Amino acid sequence: MKKLTTLLLVTFCFLAITQASKTTNQTTVLFNTAKHELTKPAQEVLIQFIKNNKTNLDYEITIEGHTDSRGGLNYNHKLSLNRAEAVRHFLINKGIDKNLISIKYKGELDPEKPNVNDNNMTINRRVEVTITTYHFDNIEELEAALQPNKTNNYIINPKKERVVKGRQGVKILIKPNTFVYEDGTPVTEDISFNLTESLSYKDFIASGLLTKSADELLESGGMIKVGATTVSGKPVKVKAGKEMTVAIPNQNRQDNMEVFLSDKGADWTPNNQPITVKPYSIAKVPFPRMNKRNVNLPTLEVDKSNMPTPPSSPRKPRKPHAPKKESYQRNIAWYKLNKEEIRNKQTIEYQKAMNRYDTKIEKYEKRIQNYQEALTSYQPKYDNYLIEKDCWEEQAELAREAFKSTPEYLALLELFNTTHDKNYAIYKAEVKKWKEERKLAMAKAGEDMDKLGISSQQALDNYVFTFNEMACINVDRFYHMEQKDKQLITLTKKEAGQERVLIIFKNINSMLPMYLEKGRKVYVQENFPKKEEAVIFAYKVKDGKPMLCYQNIDELYNYQLNYKPTTFAEIKSILNEYNQPSNS
Repeated sequence: MKKLTTLLLVTFCFLAITQASKTTNQTTVLFNTAKHELTKPAQEVLIQFIKNNKTNLDYEITIEGHTDSRGGLNYNHKLSLNRAEAVRHFLINKGIDKNLISIKYKGELDPEKPNVNDNNMTINRRVEVTITTYHFDNIEELEAALQPNKTNNYIINPKKERVVKGRQGVKILIKPNTFVYEDGTPVTEDISFNLTESLSYKDFIASGLLTKSADELLESGGMIKVGATTVSGKPVKVKAGKEMTVAIPNQNRQDNMEVFLSDKGADWTPNNQPITVKPYSIAKVPFPRMNKRNVNLPTLEVDKSNMPTPPSSPRKPRKPHAPKKESYQRNIAWYKLNKEEIRNKQTIEYQKAMNRYDTKIEKYEKRIQNYQEALTSYQPKYDNYLIEKDCWEEQAELAREAFKSTPEYLALLELFNTTHDKNYAIYKAEVKKWKEERKLAMAKAGEDMDKLGISSQQALDNYVFTFNEMACINVDRFYHMEQKDKQLITLTKKEAGQERVLIIFKNINSMLPMYLEKGRKVYVQENFPKKEEAVIFAYKVKDGKPMLCYQNIDELYNYQLNYKPTTFAEIKSILNEYNQPSNS
């Protein structure tokens, strides 16, 4: 590869995209071939960029490294990282907080220009620096910024098959003629289909989702929300008998997961649809059951009036407890003047208790002697009872066997066997039919999995199931705990104003709200599992900036809402630390 003359081209493109609560400015610096060091002109451009965008508002910086197509993929991937890191270190040395900076690197995979000549390749050897400034008027703006593009929108021809793919990897297979109007008639125009993916705590907060069903805690494997209308705005629904197949990615798949539904995502209802780890488990063909409602055979009711009864066993008496001396030698207040008299009374009371104890011991020893005598006479009686009981049961069994030889019983037995053979023949035919239907259903399910791009092995990294309702859909399992394992947590509200108070768990994919008690300035959560590690995560907006109360939950369970100024970048960083394993 011909080495180019050292050259630095700097493009300084100002993008000012103002959305409800943020402004984005961007600049790009270019690098020499195979180099990642910043030259003097590049440093001056970055210094000017920082100066022009210096602000006291909340902001964050994203650095994205790129290369041209010279060199191998792995080499360029590393080179783009080194270029991004060079810019990052330069900004930190100029006083930018390292926690406000995030980096990306794409190697040669995202060129600005086609790599067909030297000029284009020069432009592609770049690092893009973006500073995003935030100003929040309320909590809703802060939450929306956590997932600014949370809803995927698709235009679907209702008569054609379609696989929609979300930004976070969720896939949904939609078959032809799945949708109808609310009156049940076929849809005659294109469908506007919406998909919202929520696979991390950041997504949960942005979408207002919680992990609870009534008062029970749930562990989530991922949530989605789906909705659809025609492009002209007419409501539609899923046709009866039709289903859509969804695959939600999860690299840390859990057992005992099932499908839950909700209108808004704050409280979930189980759909009685378990999710197994078996490939093609969406082939739902119920196994037939044999009809066992045959003729009931009669049994002989044996007379139990002469059945032997066991003798009463003697009860061992309980030994009395000796009084504790320390119970009678209580502390004497310092201001008492008659301490010696009080001590003498305590000694006398203790001696009386010991005398009563001695009397109880004498009675106890006599009872023990009587108990031993009763136990000696009880054993022969009990042995005799066992012999009589065996004889009685033997006679009862002989009577039952004799009853089975009577004409009445034999007639019913013949009818029973005839009915059983008939039901069994029907059952065998249904099992044969079931095997054929299941084979076809599995082949069809396999086709659907292929359309979703999921092999048998990949199915183990996805929750795959079908659904037929336009709603919030959650893959969950109940977190089971007994009442004794639940703990009440309280939090005192200090200031008026809007705020969100949440509990985020460290080791389970769960998030609970804390509720403000009516008429009081106290937040409560009664169903906190004591054995789980968790944090208080509360936030609000003040003077356009976020405020955060973030602390571990310990054995005290009683806290104050002490807010500290924070940045939007720090909030995202904290939430990313607690991201679900599915996105780790």
